[in-house]
Amino acid sequence: MTIALSDLPAAVRDYLDNEVDVEIGKLTSGLQPGESGSFTVRVTNAAAPRGIRLVDLKYHLTTSDEDILQLEVPGSPIFITRASTDPNGPALPRNDFVREMVVFPLGDFADFGPTLDVGAVQEIEFTYRGTGAGAGKIRCHVHGTIDESTLFPGNVRSKVDQIDADIIP
Repeated sequence: MTIALSDLPAAVRDYLDNEVDVEIGKLTSGLQPGESGSFTVRVTNAAAPRGIRLVDLKYHLTTSDEDILQLEVPGSPIFITRASTDPNGPALPRNDFVREMVVFPLGDFADFGPTLDVGAVQEIEFTYRGTGAGAGKIRCHVHGTIDESTLFPGNVRSKVDQIDADIIP
């Protein structure tokens, strides 16, 4: 099998787009301006044999119109929230309200973290606030890295070859 290494970036994007399911649900509806509600983001990684372990998982959330609704930056210390996917960018103030945020889980807990194993599901609850009347959208996608050790395992054995050798006395 021949693999062109230059195809790997597109293959990773394709995997995230087609094998990782991101679903927004459990939305508190019927808010008035100034009221807060919640919603969940559920991320499901493909099961075996198609699935590949993901690392450095980040949740990228946006709203369609900050004059209608805004996202609340998580107040929990188990997240760092930034304005971009730059892991060294400045953190957004906890419990602030924003139009866009990237949430970095800091540790692996029982039900979520920066890794997503094959077939695993993570669900995180976020909050938002109505800022004005009208229809708005909340969007989410994830950023992640393929765990290279699952693609390029170390110490892999090749097929065995042999040859007969006769030693003459």
